[in-house]
Amino acid sequence: MSFVFWTRWSLKDLSFLLVTLALIAFLGLAARLLPDVSNAGVLMLWLLVAAALTVPLLWKARRKRRGVLKAFVRPRSPLYRWLRGGVLMLLLRFSLALVLSAVLLTGLARMEAVALFWLALLLAPLWVKLHGLVRGRLVHHVQRYFLVYITAQWLFWGTGMGVLVAIGILGFYTPVPDLQEVELASALAWSTRQVSVYSPWLGELLALLTVLETTLYWLAQNLARDTIWLLKLLIWGILILRDWLFIWPLLLLLQLGYIGVYDRDRHRHEHRD
Repeated sequence: MSFVFWTRWSLKDLSFLLVTLALIAFLGLAARLLPDVSNAGVLMLWLLVAAALTVPLLWKARRKRRGVLKAFVRPRSPLYRWLRGGVLMLLLRFSLALVLSAVLLTGLARMEAVALFWLALLLAPLWVKLHGLVRGRLVHHVQRYFLVYITAQWLFWGTGMGVLVAIGILGFYTPVPDLQEVELASALAWSTRQVSVYSPWLGELLALLTVLETTLYWLAQNLARDTIWLLKLLIWGILILRDWLFIWPLLLLLQLGYIGVYDRDRHRHEHRD
């Protein structure tokens, strides 16, 4: 990696960066507004984010399916067109996007560290350049049609696992409620009183998540303390899964710009097939 690589920005790189910055700004604004919006506002944001998430989910599913079909099915076979993905695939991905959108918005509504969004804005150029770096390493090894897809997948899983490990390490230094020698009912009552949002729908989701987390913390500090260590490991595994369900849609959204900017020839390839 030379200095020129980090300082040279193509029009596509700048477009990708602009979209990424706009998405981060949108997420930051949503995090600020969610506690104060009504049910109608929450519903609008939920559907908007779900529609945006459907784009990368459907794109990745079609690319993966196309790779399998190219390997095993003749391109001119009717079976090829029938299996490449249509309305059913769209509905399934939109259903998944609705779930991920709800998880993402719930996580945003609970975030109070505005500094994290400023950090994301500062790291956006690195995010763009990493895609260029990985794509440049793969260009001589991957078919051109799948280059953008493989690059996106490598960055998605690599970044996702890295962020998950960082969250896990920070978890050891992040203070949690001291629930030792406290009855579970009292702990749940205390934690649910901390939920304060205007939308009843969002309030129910936040209360449900708060109850789950408080129960896990209570088990980790009381039951699991003097019993099987595997139980404690299982509890922290569930908490890590919770973090991943937030990271997953977040990274998908941040790859929207990459997919839109660098995969312009997708329609031509699909029409040819």
